[in-house]
Amino acid sequence: MDIKKSEITLLDQRAWHTLTSAIINSAKPTDALTKLMNAQRKSARELFFDELEKHGGVVDHAGLSEILEGAYIPNVLIAMTRGEQSYYPKFQFKGNKLIAHLEAVLTELPEGLSGVAQSSFLLCKMTLPDGTTRSPLDVLRSDEPSTIVLDYIMNEAALFGQMH
Repeated sequence: MDIKKSEITLLDQRAWHTLTSAIINSAKPTDALTKLMNAQRKSARELFFDELEKHGGVVDHAGLSEILEGAYIPNVLIAMTRGEQSYYPKFQFKGNKLIAHLEAVLTELPEGLSGVAQSSFLLCKMTLPDGTTRSPLDVLRSDEPSTIVLDYIMNEAALFGQMH
């Protein structure tokens, strides 16, 4: 296989540099690559939290208590960790309640799916049966989605679980 220099990505160049440096310095290449992969994961996680800021940001447990104002805490909430702290995307609430139909959609996603994956599903745009291209979150935040569109999203949630 012929690889042109233009086909080598920055990531490939960094990995290659790390690997060759590790070999030259007699370090284990796996240790160097593990450090690089961990740095990339951390960077991707930070980018994800930046993306969540565009959708209202996140709150910690104290912020969650403020939002819910002592109201019913749903069994299903999207949560994710950053360091030792748990965070909850604000987009899942309308006022002091979970947005309509969100609990049903989340239960269609597989058990144990991370909060990042759940959020990714909700934020991903898709072409819907009504001909529009919107994210499931956009649909759920609308006043009352049609049954056809809601059923489609539920089906996509079930398929999402099979694909990931």
